[in-house]
Amino acid sequence: RAHSRGQHEVDALLGALVTQERPGDAIILTQPQHSLMLSDRYRGRLPAYGLPPDSASWLERLSQQHPRLWLLQSDDGGTQSREEQWLAEWGYQMHHQGCAGWRLSLYARPTASLTPAVCGQSFAGGITLAEAAILVQEDMLFARLRWQATVTPVRDYKVFVHAFDDQGQLI
Repeated sequence: RAHSRGQHEVDALLGALVTQERPGDAIILTQPQHSLMLSDRYRGRLPAYGLPPDSASWLERLSQQHPRLWLLQSDDGGTQSREEQWLAEWGYQMHHQGCAGWRLSLYARPTASLTPAVCGQSFAGGITLAEAAILVQEDMLFARLRWQATVTPVRDYKVFVHAFDDQGQLI
């Protein structure tokens, strides 16, 4: 079998997956024909599922059985797949890595609810951070920000969050 010999472009992603996987996780392949490649190359212990065309019902079932879902798919020009859209609504993207035409993403859902804190911090352009919620669960940080705009923004904004450890060092 051609997939089992030599180097393959997905090996770096599978290596990262093996080091970060946990019992209870699962791997989702958006194209069932990639199952053979995965069985030849992957050295971890997680179950893998090749999704059929009606993937929403399968994703619903898998999300009830596994708290963290790894999505491995070929990169089709950066457009978000239906599976990525579903997983982004279900949980939080905790990891994303791309390599040589492949993408690996980890989605997780917190087991406890995030408790929001009212912020009311205003920024330029009539934008206010109305609410922030943070939850630390094991080695994962879940953050949800709710914004309000008093006027329609004239441009797109990018938001990022910095996390610091107990000594004030950026993590």
